[in-house]
Amino acid sequence: MKQQILTPLAFLSVALIISSCSQQTPSHASFQKQAVTGKFTGDRIMVISGQTTDGISNYQQNFPGKYAGVTLYVNPALQTSGFTGGSTPAWYSSGYGNQDLNLARSATGPQQALTVGIWMGQAFDTDIAKAIDPSKPWQGDIQNTIDGSPVGTGLLQNMRSIITDLKNSGRPVFVRLGYEAEGPWNGYWPDAYKTIWSWFKAETQRQGATNIALVWQLAAWCNGGVLSGGGPLNPTGSNTNDTRPVGSNLAAFYDQWWPGSTNVDWTAISLFDQGGECSNGLTAVQNVVNYLKTKGKPIMISESTPRGYTLAPDGQVKFEQTGKTTRTGLTGQTVWNEWYNPYFNFIEANQNDIRAIAYINDNWEAYSHWACTLSSSGGVVNGCAEGEWGNSQLSANATVKTNWNARISNGLYQFTVGTGTGGGGYDTTAPTVPGTLTSPGKTSSSINVSWGASTDNVGVSSYEIYVNNVLKGTSSTTSYTITGLAASTAYSIKVRALDAAGNASAFNTAISVTTNAPSSDTQAPTIPGTLTSPGKTSSSINVSWGASTDNVGVSKYEVYVNNALNGSSGSTSYTISGLTANTAYSIKVRALDAAGNASAFNTPISVTTSSQSSSINIPGVVTSSVGAIANGTSKTFNVSATQNAKYKFLITSNSSQNSQLLDVSFNGETVTQAINAGGTITAYFQAVTSGAKTLTITARSGSVSIGKMEGQTW
Repeated sequence: MKQQILTPLAFLSVALIISSCSQQTPSHASFQKQAVTGKFTGDRIMVISGQTTDGISNYQQNFPGKYAGVTLYVNPALQTSGFTGGSTPAWYSSGYGNQDLNLARSATGPQQALTVGIWMGQAFDTDIAKAIDPSKPWQGDIQNTIDGSPVGTGLLQNMRSIITDLKNSGRPVFVRLGYEAEGPWNGYWPDAYKTIWSWFKAETQRQGATNIALVWQLAAWCNGGVLSGGGPLNPTGSNTNDTRPVGSNLAAFYDQWWPGSTNVDWTAISLFDQGGECSNGLTAVQNVVNYLKTKGKPIMISESTPRGYTLAPDGQVKFEQTGKTTRTGLTGQTVWNEWYNPYFNFIEANQNDIRAIAYINDNWEAYSHWACTLSSSGGVVNGCAEGEWGNSQLSANATVKTNWNARISNGLYQFTVGTGTGGGGYDTTAPTVPGTLTSPGKTSSSINVSWGASTDNVGVSSYEIYVNNVLKGTSSTTSYTITGLAASTAYSIKVRALDAAGNASAFNTAISVTTNAPSSDTQAPTIPGTLTSPGKTSSSINVSWGASTDNVGVSKYEVYVNNALNGSSGSTSYTISGLTANTAYSIKVRALDAAGNASAFNTPISVTTSSQSSSINIPGVVTSSVGAIANGTSKTFNVSATQNAKYKFLITSNSSQNSQLLDVSFNGETVTQAINAGGTITAYFQAVTSGAKTLTITARSGSVSIGKMEGQTW
């Protein structure tokens, strides 16, 4: 949402051009080196939805748990007697789409953010600045009175009230103060603008509003030659002269409104137009991002939507813009290829710096202020005060909805606010050197190695194992088996640690290990006897089988569950644990000898675990140890909510790996969060009625080991 009721009509033809090139959606990938950190940053890119009550509710219903916050807007000129925690008219309503602070709070939990845009255009910036410093001869038109009081005095008091409301919201808050600083539709005078920023920062500190992070947002407007080469730069103290930054003048132009590093926690841009306002497309957008990178702050795409596209079922999608020929009969995949895929590709190409994205999930046409009717040639028929915006609700097209869900689930995005507290900068601290290397076992073709754990200021993400100075593999634990080696051969082995930012430790002291001599035994054991299951519970299965024979001797049996190795046994029985109640598992066994020869598998059997006999009351400890959960699999617990309340589950990791994604499903909702090694996450659920429920945890980005899980009310 760009401007307010009093702003010029030309306003919303803003922002960035996304190139129409279509690239493949990347699979799960780790962040590159030097990921910028700052207040509320996390391990991944936060996803935020907005911007009206309808848009937020629609996103909640279609992507439950997959957002780290919501957006809304406030105009301090719409109420002069102080704010009341979100009652209209303080928060936008009417033709812009309903917005309300209380409703936004109810749509979020304590680990999700409110992203609030505060507008102060139409010369209100000079009114407020004059109230801050009456002695200075401010430029611009100074308004007279509102409700009989000087405008600036009333607006300044309202700004204090906004800070108080947001401080008391119980949520992390991103405040986009005077968003789209250089936009000519706002007409912000740089001196007044920067004065307000300094005052606002000081006021948040005076009120102790530590839950507020200040975001400096540029429009990055690509109209009339901006960014792609237009007229010469000629700053006059205001952007109302409609001049444009070009070439090396880009930084000098934007710096007119830069509030200073001590006042800013994040920087941001808007990203909208798909269609040609920038002749050099994404190069122009990249130029703005490159400029913001010099500020050393995390970057937010704070407003984004496929402007001009009206999402609908396939064949009914259309693209309209003033002055352009209307395209009809489009599909969701067409829009995905033209706007969404380049959008995500651009974000992920800059993932070290872009740490949050806010998508406007709204049917713009449903609100009178944004309504627009165009002819087939792009001529205005009715409305169109702000141009054509269409319908960007993701659920309006099945393909777009499915693709969006898949893209934000690729491991690069997170759905809670991070815990970063810094004022910007990069993680450049390497982990400590791994501990002493040892080799607890070896064969003629493999070597087992283990080492002491490293530590890191943020967290160790992996270890790299080098054999004869060549990278052999990586491990998230402190052990590794090197395979495919030659018999009777000495190998030099060393290990180093890495963190999520890509910082690498020095290597530990290398050891030399010689593989065993080759074995003359090439005969495999016989197939193990018939599998049986003499017992089972809701979380375990006991299996036994007939013994194999071998010309030298059987050394062990390997037990596979659903075609994955679960463990090994030196006897003819084994207990498979950590299973889900009332679930069928396929089990098979093979025998191995000391030379590594393996038999064929015996005939698999299918065993279904018992139903969980009784529910676990919550609030209370659900289990002291959830156990291991393989990637893509789940564990389910029967619980009984003893009261009507809001519930939260505290889940603790026993894994050594960071940033492992978990789906926590309860009461018809699913919350996705990343859990770090040894860390605890909290999944929040609202409006839970008493009675029997199921609680399910699913591993989404790799196998994970979970310890204690406790349910509480909040």
